[in-house]
Amino acid sequence: MGTMRAGATRAYWVAVGVGFAVFVSGVFLNSGPLILLSLCILALGIVLFYGREVRIERGRVILEWGLLRRRKIITSDDVLDVIDAPSSRYLVLARYLPEAAIVPALMVLFGVLAVFESDLGWVGLGWLLFSGASLVSYILPEAEKGKGALLILLITAVVALAGYYLREKMVVPIVVSGLLLAVMFWEGGPMVVSMVLLVTGDGVYEIRYGSKRELKELLSALGDVNEG
Repeated sequence: MGTMRAGATRAYWVAVGVGFAVFVSGVFLNSGPLILLSLCILALGIVLFYGREVRIERGRVILEWGLLRRRKIITSDDVLDVIDAPSSRYLVLARYLPEAAIVPALMVLFGVLAVFESDLGWVGLGWLLFSGASLVSYILPEAEKGKGALLILLITAVVALAGYYLREKMVVPIVVSGLLLAVMFWEGGPMVVSMVLLVTGDGVYEIRYGSKRELKELLSALGDVNEG
């Protein structure tokens, strides 16, 4: 199947979130050991929990993760629904993959802390802008590109206003970045990677694909389950 791979597991997102939190703590405290620990946590998350190439056989899909090759076999009888995330018209990620919002949510939290509690307040403004745009992309479907672009512009205006009082020369970079993010959303919709979600009775499994041909082959192998 070439580029089709099992998506990240919940444990992976938790590891990424913990690693990011440790990294930011290391930056705030100017602690080299904490920064090094954060990199180790991220590396461990990738080694243990990141998806490997998917194997497809008639009637079943074999998913594996990490060097230890944790395996999950999904048969056509297990699948309750198949959802193509980029073409979904409802809050697909927020509904089925809430753990994917861990890092953007942490960026919002640490961005606010940086603005009010740190000398790196201008860095916090950047985190707030980009994490805000990520969350908009995370919760809005492709059919609401206009609303998403307006939300990003609103976030940009709020962050730019804060930047004016915090560090005036940051206003122009913030506005330019926000405009670019809004245009990207308006032109392309949510910044969601090409992935399909297999909804089963015991969980939701993510598969990342490289082309619509791969998606069709996956659906064919699973007996052409209706795509959400």
